[in-house]
Amino acid sequence: MENTYSWTCENEIGTTIPQYANSQGITYEAARRQVVKYLDNELQGHIRVRNKTKYLDDFAIEFLNEHRRPQAQWSNPDMTEYIKSLLHCATAEPSDKSSDIPLHFIPFKEFTAKSQASQEAPQETSEAPQAQPLNASSNHQILTLQAENELLKKQLTDMQAAYNKLLVETSNLNAKIYYAEKNAENAEKNSKRWYNLALECIRTFNQQQSQDFNAAASDTTDRNPSED
Repeated sequence: MENTYSWTCENEIGTTIPQYANSQGITYEAARRQVVKYLDNELQGHIRVRNKTKYLDDFAIEFLNEHRRPQAQWSNPDMTEYIKSLLHCATAEPSDKSSDIPLHFIPFKEFTAKSQASQEAPQETSEAPQAQPLNASSNHQILTLQAENELLKKQLTDMQAAYNKLLVETSNLNAKIYYAEKNAENAEKNSKRWYNLALECIRTFNQQQSQDFNAAASDTTDRNPSED
């Protein structure tokens, strides 16, 4: 779509930022930052503000979709392997369940150093560096923390969805208020027009009555001339 730097929208209202964020499955803050980034340049003329709410036209929606950055992806292989090894130690069942020997884990820095050293040295075996298992209490703590983390993620997702829904409802209410104000403005204009028309009719009626009265008085004078 060619940028004409003017409002280009099939409907009169446009799309609010919360509505856009909800339709794209992104947060309101991410959509707002993207709009602010291009507000004074590419999106100039494509955003209108009504009742302190910004509305995007069709060009702005298409432009934001084309220029939205992809979500960041995890790209640390050392940390990935470390977490996998740590989770393996946490979830693996020990061969001797009756053993109470305390166990330990390898810190990340030591794990990374050993991994790099094994890559630089000639590989005699295909065995990967093994992290020592955690003790039973640490195993339980990690599983508990994982469960709490998943619960917090779900709560955050639910709160974000509720927040986006509230923003959309607020935008819809603002749109209804806008149309109500337009209707009230039109009603006020119509009432003034009808009021002025009524005044004009009354003025015309009074003038006609005055003319009829003067004509009747003139006829009476002509029929009864005064005596000298």
